[in-house]
Amino acid sequence: MRLEVAPDIVAIQESKCNEVSDKWVELIWGSPNFQYVQKPKVEKSGGMLLIWDPTVFAVNEVHFLAIKGTWKGKFKQSIIVNVYGLHKDKEKKLFWDSLEDLMNYSDAEWVIGGDFNEVRTDDERQNCEFIERRAKLFNNFIEKNHLIEIPLIGKRFTRISDDGKKFSKLDRFLVSNNFLQSWGEVSDADSVIVEAWNKMVVGSRPDCVFRNKLKNVKEALRVWSKFKYGSIDEEIKNWKSNVSNFESKADLGILTEAERSEWLNARAKWNQKKKEKTGMLKQKARIKWATDGDENTSFFHYSIQRNINSSKIRGLHINGIWEENPTKIKDEVYDYFRKIFEDAHSVILDYSSIMSLPFSRITPEDVTTLEAPFFESEIWNTIRDLTRVKHRALMVLT
Repeated sequence: MRLEVAPDIVAIQESKCNEVSDKWVELIWGSPNFQYVQKPKVEKSGGMLLIWDPTVFAVNEVHFLAIKGTWKGKFKQSIIVNVYGLHKDKEKKLFWDSLEDLMNYSDAEWVIGGDFNEVRTDDERQNCEFIERRAKLFNNFIEKNHLIEIPLIGKRFTRISDDGKKFSKLDRFLVSNNFLQSWGEVSDADSVIVEAWNKMVVGSRPDCVFRNKLKNVKEALRVWSKFKYGSIDEEIKNWKSNVSNFESKADLGILTEAERSEWLNARAKWNQKKKEKTGMLKQKARIKWATDGDENTSFFHYSIQRNINSSKIRGLHINGIWEENPTKIKDEVYDYFRKIFEDAHSVILDYSSIMSLPFSRITPEDVTTLEAPFFESEIWNTIRDLTRVKHRALMVLT
């Protein structure tokens, strides 16, 4: 095997090799300019290999089949992980959790690629069982860690069974959001923003100019979003209709291979559009949470804001004149409360006047009792009397 293209990094699973030699890797890589790390096979299966170009990606740490380094021309650290997915549910869960801990520990850019041995949706399998709980576990890991799947070129399925009947998409690349930001995202929204911002605006003050520029950007993005994503509901509806038509036809007889292929393509497009809409709704939900709080408590947010607005003092009638000057309002409020608490006839109380107040007092006999010594026998007698009272109460209750 020899690579037909010249990638910067290659991740290989199921190499089925004990130990690979430099010469063998060079035959695959196509030049002597490479570095690699490997994991031997276990019995007759397994074996993993990670190869990279050191002139493009300078590695400074190697951890099992993960390498950490920097790309040429970049300063941010990146971690590249070669994945060969496990089979059992508990093993998968442990692997996802361990990888999540590592991602939380490091703020580096993450690129996780390889054979994950798991699918995300039912249309990523054909003629084989789709287990929803496993897909949910995998999707939760991706969403919780804000990973983004990079679209792959080539065939839709990456694994075909030996008999050629079962198809699955098990290979994929997941990257962290900061990785995409570091390399830059190609989006026509950037040009829309720049064009709207550069439009000439008028204003008497700099803050007015700034406000008008923001209005231009907001309006331009609204039009762009409607043009780009406004038809997504219609597309979902159309693809769903196509899927339903093929399913109705399948109920009446056997679909041809061409029709079956069209059916699977319609399902894939339908799921893709639903994912796009779900992503849009999630983003809107985050924005709404940041600005308005939880949707379930919107009534309370409204009530609080209403109380704040109603408590504001926007003006006062001072000597029959409506006044909105903050300084005069504060002076009037200060004078109002000063007159309330001011007492021209206040009396300074001395000790004798305080003692003459009608406080409740105990008798001299009570004072003597409080200061008298007590004996241990008296304590036991008191406990015994209380115990008897308790027993009598229980007898009455029973």
